[in-house]
Amino acid sequence: MNETDFSDAFSSHEQAGLVGRVVPAHIKKVRLDHCDLDLLDEETGSVIAQGRLYQADSLAWEDRRLLAEIRKYQRDEILEKVFVRRLRHEDGEALWYVHERWGKCNPWNDLALRQDDVIVGTIIRIVPMRGRERVGYLVQLEVGAPIQTDESGIIEPCERAQPDIEVLLPDGELPWGDGGLDMAPPDANIQRMSLEVGDPIQALVRELRLPPMDPIVSVTRLIHRRDVTAQRTFQHRGNLACWRFWRFLGEAKIEENLAAPEVTADNAPYANRRLLLADDDPRGLISQSELLESMGAKVHGVEVRPGDFSRVVDEVVMALHKDDFDLLLIDNNLPGRDLGQTLIGRVRARIGDEHPARFALITADGARALSNDARMGLRAKGVIGFVRRPLKHLVLHRLLAGEEVWEDAASLPKAHGLAPRLPASKGAPTLQETLEVIARQRGIGFAMLFRATRKLVGKGEAPATPSPLPRGGQFPPFTDV
Repeated sequence: MNETDFSDAFSSHEQAGLVGRVVPAHIKKVRLDHCDLDLLDEETGSVIAQGRLYQADSLAWEDRRLLAEIRKYQRDEILEKVFVRRLRHEDGEALWYVHERWGKCNPWNDLALRQDDVIVGTIIRIVPMRGRERVGYLVQLEVGAPIQTDESGIIEPCERAQPDIEVLLPDGELPWGDGGLDMAPPDANIQRMSLEVGDPIQALVRELRLPPMDPIVSVTRLIHRRDVTAQRTFQHRGNLACWRFWRFLGEAKIEENLAAPEVTADNAPYANRRLLLADDDPRGLISQSELLESMGAKVHGVEVRPGDFSRVVDEVVMALHKDDFDLLLIDNNLPGRDLGQTLIGRVRARIGDEHPARFALITADGARALSNDARMGLRAKGVIGFVRRPLKHLVLHRLLAGEEVWEDAASLPKAHGLAPRLPASKGAPTLQETLEVIARQRGIGFAMLFRATRKLVGKGEAPATPSPLPRGGQFPPFTDV
């Protein structure tokens, strides 16, 4: 594909005015994964340009069939609305790439994304090479996932949801292969970290750009931002793992009037509570289980892997026959949309309607709301709540008390005045990560952790001058007692 001047068939002014327009289109030729179009004037219906729609940008982007196999995309069919995205040239002729989903719902009119937002997405394409240098990667945002900001002092979800757009991750915004962030390594053979199509990424929005350009995101800047906010993370009431650390050290860094549960051996807020957690994110499952257990709960965690659904149903049923759980907290979207609801339905069919099991669904989809019919159907299966990440302690207490809690989009917390929460399952800090953050704080020369049944049992002050490393430059491994 060669990029040249505009085609003689259309003036530069006419072509430049097409980007961002929403127009109807006539399908004139169908390929396996795309179709060639005549773009039409909205009023007269006359042909104004030639276009191309790829399946990844169509309303059938999640359909397992090829575009050529779908009736709507056959020759001579009319697409009511397509968004004109950018200009390319093929064989010297102007060719406009269009986006059908944006034609139906234009995310650019009131873009939810802002500079310095933290986003998550999936690599969908490696941007073509220039010479021998990789340009970067095109990332499809996870539609509806909560955008994260650090407006409240730490990086955590806000009320805005990720739009259905793609962003550009330039190669220069990735760490080096040796772990470095900014300066080029001495070894010229070390390149930037390499990614593959399908890899999930988390990055910081560096620059907002409108079509025909893509917004630019950066992984290295996100890493720097996390380092800068690390100390504030300790003091923020939303991060209970670090809240407990400050309490353990006896530091007066938390306002006493906050509703965060006080964690002591004599006053555990979830003492003798039995919870079952089911999630497809092993990292979040471990961190949330450890936190709840440290506050007195007895937790049975169930990791749900793709293709392992029947085993999960068996494990949950067996656990219900063995123990009396106060609540089963199920991720709504396990490895599939609403699969958590399917899991509850199959478990209820196995244990019977008379079993006293109570379920609650949890979701990170900020735009999702259940209909009244859906709620009634879930109630019949023993579901008492549909709640959102990050899970608030007040919500968990209400569920454990047997109250119904059905959160909709309007009930999401705002960026300011946040209530104390449990860490979000997605990206919640593990014990190892918490210790790594602790080690980066000023004035800490070393830290020693004694662990007995997951409780911190002692503390001490670091020496004024750290001792030199033992021979070989490595400290001995930690020892559990």
